[in-house]
Amino acid sequence: VVLYDGTVVRATAESHPELFFALRGAGSGNYGVVTQMEYKFLHPMPREQQVRIISIPMEDYASFLYHLGKNPPSREFMTIFDISTDGVEGIMAWFSQDPEIIGKSEERFQAEIAPLLPAASYEEVPYRSFDWADGTHDFSDKPGYSVELYAAQVWQGFLMPANNTRAVWDDIVALMQKIVQECPDVHPDIELWGGAISDTPHDETAFAYRDALFNVGVQLYVEKEADEKKFQKQVNKVNRWWPSVAQYLEGAYVNYPMNSLEDDEYPRLYWGSHLERLVNVKREYDPHNIFRYEQSMPLTVK
Repeated sequence: VVLYDGTVVRATAESHPELFFALRGAGSGNYGVVTQMEYKFLHPMPREQQVRIISIPMEDYASFLYHLGKNPPSREFMTIFDISTDGVEGIMAWFSQDPEIIGKSEERFQAEIAPLLPAASYEEVPYRSFDWADGTHDFSDKPGYSVELYAAQVWQGFLMPANNTRAVWDDIVALMQKIVQECPDVHPDIELWGGAISDTPHDETAFAYRDALFNVGVQLYVEKEADEKKFQKQVNKVNRWWPSVAQYLEGAYVNYPMNSLEDDEYPRLYWGSHLERLVNVKREYDPHNIFRYEQSMPLTVK
């Protein structure tokens, strides 16, 4: 890591351990310029996937999310949901290097997911070779998907185990239905977390929300400059609406920046209980705040 004064240090668990802690999860560019990284190799990236696209009736959605959080599926499972005026669509995938595990995707779906979807329909997409880069290109080539946006904004936070109740989900789903109807360019996004994320001890890295069950949010984006007024009108409406959902959430994911946050809001939301420790690291390794940008690590805690 190249520090503000040109000094080069090697950060590990034994050498500059506080810098090592901060660099893993505090966001990019807060402490110095990372010029080289050494990774601990755990296992190969999954190359095979079994995918299902499911349609969930809106009246069943809150119950499904509650039970999904209460009884999370197997570790190879990943899912993302999007709400529209037409209902809910979810993309579910099982990832593994082991063809035998992929071969049991149908068995796992029937055991872990199907009981939560008594009225749902789903489309099975046969498994294939996959990696994240190729998957992104595949998705961007689909009709109707644009890789160029004129403007975008995100609102999001973490749903923790204490708030994984049917009543909370009933309210969140109803609120999201309302904002989708009022703002045509808003796209709710609900991601299942947990799994391996929660395996890492809380104090091992700067990321403070390892116990989260879901990341819950909405995305607003428009493609053309001509839509600027339309975009800003919807931003204002979502800003007024968001606290009704945020009351059930904790923190925010630093990798999904929220432009709506004030200077005295974003540090605590992004870094939670680790904020004071991370600010101390900032004071030690970048005391003149050379490495700064919008919503970067502050030198003081307000």
